[in-house]
Amino acid sequence: MSDAIHQLVEAFRRLPGVGRKTATRYAYALLADGDDAFGALIEALTAVREQVHPCQVCHDWTDETPCAICRERSPRAVCVVEQPGDIVAIERGGGFAGQYHVLRGVLNPLQGIGVSDLTIDALVRRVQGGDVEELILALSPTREGEATCQVIARMLVDQPVRISRLAYGVPLGGQLESLDEATLSLALEHRRGYPEVR
Repeated sequence: MSDAIHQLVEAFRRLPGVGRKTATRYAYALLADGDDAFGALIEALTAVREQVHPCQVCHDWTDETPCAICRERSPRAVCVVEQPGDIVAIERGGGFAGQYHVLRGVLNPLQGIGVSDLTIDALVRRVQGGDVEELILALSPTREGEATCQVIARMLVDQPVRISRLAYGVPLGGQLESLDEATLSLALEHRRGYPEVR
């Protein structure tokens, strides 16, 4: 493999979920497709680098400020997520009509990530602005995610905002026997009433 191809493979490997085999396939596919494929990729990468920036309100990636969601939706309910990709996942579900706030990670003292490394202060200022009635914490149910939720809740304890957390539990269509113990435990802990049959 030439040095130039090796560099391309290594560049692809920096992407999450891309191993050596996949990165090598990507590199050789680009070479096989020729100038059109390279031109399209270079054009797309250049456009993203030059035009995309964080929204000043929610910190999602956008090419305009504020982004379309912040411009068109009510700020009464704000869903707090770790990364911009989490917004894509929630929007696919179609069940949320409010705005978002991207933290750009979670607190992790072992990796040196503190409050000032995230957009928590910007979130607090948003809530203090008075338009937010409910804050939905949609962070991963990890130690770091839970610790981040607790810090946010403590920082907003004197604000008139309702703070809720995403429910945990059994996925739709899931089999109980295939779920891990922690998921089942959380599902039982956060159970809700069943609608009455009339």
